[in-house]
Amino acid sequence: MTFSGAEYRNESDVRKAIEFAVIQQNRDAARTKVDAVFSTIIDLYKSEHMPGREHSTNELSTYILRKYISPRFGDSSIREVTALAVTRWFNALKLAPTTKASIRSVLSQCFELAALHEFIPAIERNPMSLVKLKGTTKRKKKIVQVTIKDFQKLIRALPEPHNIMTLVAADLGLRVSELVALQWDDIDRKNKKITIQRKFTRGRLGLTKTVGSEAALPLDDGLMAVLKNWQSKGPKSEWLFPSSRTGGPRSASNLLQKHLKPAAEKLGLGNVGCRRTSE
Repeated sequence: MTFSGAEYRNESDVRKAIEFAVIQQNRDAARTKVDAVFSTIIDLYKSEHMPGREHSTNELSTYILRKYISPRFGDSSIREVTALAVTRWFNALKLAPTTKASIRSVLSQCFELAALHEFIPAIERNPMSLVKLKGTTKRKKKIVQVTIKDFQKLIRALPEPHNIMTLVAADLGLRVSELVALQWDDIDRKNKKITIQRKFTRGRLGLTKTVGSEAALPLDDGLMAVLKNWQSKGPKSEWLFPSSRTGGPRSASNLLQKHLKPAAEKLGLGNVGCRRTSE
């Protein structure tokens, strides 16, 4: 193996680079755990687990690795990243339970890769299964249920096209990421249906959150008339609600943070948002 001095400036850099190869070469050695540093597993996670996943999911994983896991356990050996060590670390972290749950999930996936690549025996229990977190399933914010009368007030308080977007989202029970990714070709005017097949999050188009989210939803005559009127006077685009700045899908936060939530709060409706009707 040959290494460039420009990229690998000292022996420590080279040793880190060859660690995985050395461990694999010696994997038949009779050891319970290999004395590899956890950063080796983190590199495996980035190269093998992350490719092919949603961009937004990888952004969160990258942030968790950079902000929390690498600084705390990157230089530790795998054997030192125990359930007790992680539990004590979590107890000292002033983070929301959901954030801790995300960190535990990434650590768990790292250990699965470690077992797959024989850094640790595959028959061993994943130590992260022993890490228990309180409050990860309990909802922190109360769901706001809007009455028909209040919803009508909200629609009247919003400017176009945000009032139409809110109407479509509420009528069809869409996530905002699905709403902003709608195209005119998704509408079957003959059968009065609209197909939900994509989402737009963090500046990227992707598939819907789950296979079950993909659906052909019925459009009633009233909503069909609203959409037909909007298409006749709105911007000429393949998107139902294009961004005036980019011409592509509109940012979800533009609707939620700049229009829907402020209008709802002004009307005294509370923290209103958009959720799937099945959630």
